[in-house]
Amino acid sequence: MDTYEAILLAKVYHQEGKRIIDEARTKAKDIQEFICNYTVGYTNLAFSCELALKVLIVCHNGAVKSLPRGHSLKKLYEQLRSDIQTAIQYMTVEYCNQKLINQVYTAEMFDEDLDKYSLASAGITFITSFSEALFFLINALEESMKKL
Repeated sequence: MDTYEAILLAKVYHQEGKRIIDEARTKAKDIQEFICNYTVGYTNLAFSCELALKVLIVCHNGAVKSLPRGHSLKKLYEQLRSDIQTAIQYMTVEYCNQKLINQVYTAEMFDEDLDKYSLASAGITFITSFSEALFFLINALEESMKKL
């Protein structure tokens, strides 16, 4: 899979994850249907984050020629340049704080959540905010690639 295909696939998983979650909130007939749909939606978001991290590694780390292997969000995140890591962490913290009421989300909480949810289904606020941060960068990357 090349970088363009990975970006497209990541965007589709991201959009579908958000769509499924939004529909679960309004269309679920009972709690079981709600939980099942949420699980599928967040699984799609987590997979979109995995693909987005792999694209960012290839595009921002220079010598990397193909998408890295593995599913651990933390291990993929750690392969990024430190400036990209800082940008993702900052944006994720900001997006989390926009969603929370009566609580402040910190950089330390980001590190804990990335570690905690690296291979498992992530917390709602973290995974949605993490995916928003990643796709902000993916969209910017895609725009710069179009100019080439």
